[in-house]
Amino acid sequence: MKKYLFVIVLILSFITVGYANMSTSINVVGSSVINNPKWDIHFDNLRVIDGSNNGSSSISNDNNVVNYDLYFTIPGDTYEFLVDVVNSGTIDGMIDSTISKLNGELITNLPSYLDYSVTYSDGEEILPNQVLFANESKTIRVRVSYKRDITVDDIPDSIEKFRFSYSMKYIQFEKYIFSSLYINHN
Repeated sequence: MKKYLFVIVLILSFITVGYANMSTSINVVGSSVINNPKWDIHFDNLRVIDGSNNGSSSISNDNNVVNYDLYFTIPGDTYEFLVDVVNSGTIDGMIDSTISKLNGELITNLPSYLDYSVTYSDGEEILPNQVLFANESKTIRVRVSYKRDITVDDIPDSIEKFRFSYSMKYIQFEKYIFSSLYINHN
């Protein structure tokens, strides 16, 4: 009888150890695709909406700068266009800075008879740190006008050619993921 009891206890021990061994096994099955990261933020789809007789505009060959040459003859002349900034890449971008130039120099002071604005098409201001997600685009509105309410002293002596350019510097947008470590002291 003791012999049978010992064999039963031994069999139960093997079953218990085998079950414990099986219950702690981990089997991971699955697949994953890792895409190559791609950086591609550029201007596209430029369309003049006002003042096509006053100038011309184009996107540079590398698609990173919008150039526009303007001639204003009478107060009230306006030149306005829309252009899309497109993120065709797989990496989210964030505005680092915007650069507006007049005749090759950064615009710090415009002639008193000109108004100049660059906004999103809905009028929202373009600011640093705004994000352009992968596969997203936003439309930008650029408007330059010869002011109506100017004095004779403000009017230039001759018709001037204005060469403007606009660009946006994007950097990679970093998503911060925070995690916590919990320690159990039992």
